Amino acid sequence: MEPALPQGVDRRLLADHHHPDGEASGPVVLMRSPYGRSALFGTMAALMAERGLQVVVQSVRGTIPALPAQGIRLAPGSVRSLMRSSLHAVLRPLLALGLAGLLSTATRDAAACWDGWYAEIGGVDIRRVLDVAEWNPEHARESARWGARIHALLPPGAALSIEWDEATCESDQGACGAVTTIAAGSEDLPAAFRAVAKVFQVPAAKVRKARALEPTLYTVQIFAGSKRRALAVKGHVAALDAGEHGFFVEGGFPATKQTAHVLRDPEARGPHRVIVGTFLRRKEAEAALVGLRAKGFGGYVRTLPAGKAIDEASFTKMG
Repeated sequence: MEPALPQGVDRRLLADHHHPDGEASGPVVLMRSPYGRSALFGTMAALMAERGLQVVVQSVRGTIPALPAQGIRLAPGSVRSLMRSSLHAVLRPLLALGLAGLLSTATRDAAACWDGWYAEIGGVDIRRVLDVAEWNPEHARESARWGARIHALLPPGAALSIEWDEATCESDQGACGAVTTIAAGSEDLPAAFRAVAKVFQVPAAKVRKARALEPTLYTVQIFAGSKRRALAVKGHVAALDAGEHGFFVEGGFPATKQTAHVLRDPEARGPHRVIVGTFLRRKEAEAALVGLRAKGFGGYVRTLPAGKAIDEASFTKMG
């Protein structure tokens, strides 16, 4: 015979749902603990919810009554009241470290803790570290240009990963031969191109043809007009997980909202656009546009415009 449970407690694993006010969907962080759902865990959950995440704090022993089923709604800035006690003031630095660790495992488009850009072009992937990463159209063009050129030099079946001060060749078919690493890093892609041509003894005519490659980049764009509206559209795209980033992604990692970026037209007072993904083929961009429209966003496919990104400061700023 099973023992009776206290009133208000059942056999299910009890949980609290923390979320931003008015937003009941989005990236989710699950926290499970046998030590209750308030105090340290509750405060960490509130901090993450204030930053736009859905947070579920679950009791793995099911012995503490849950908060109301509708969850905890947090208006911007409301978590500050939690920090007024001396206990929370002492814990805040620790909470910040814990939050960064949780985000690194819970968010998409996350790599290691670094700022920079990553691109994958054919059999070449490039990772460049920057002090503070802001999404930049010229970075996308640079990665596509030299990635395509280096890919054209590789033996069939070979893949090259370029990071820091070296490139690593990999192949399941022995296409790399005896080559494993090449002294050529992401900081100087033209030098990496020359090093790859030399290591694989690429004929001069093929090198000249590869050097002439200049890929056209396609983007899915949403016309937004003002900067304020563009930032709002960007937030909605990210919250609904709409769109694909394509071959290129830039920003601070781990980061929660790297799919959409704001771009201003070259004119001094030109309109702002939200860029949702950067692609090497028009068909890929058109397929991404279909997915974006399915989420309720209008948009169109255009080649990558000139301009400067705004308000794309890195999330971690860890360099």
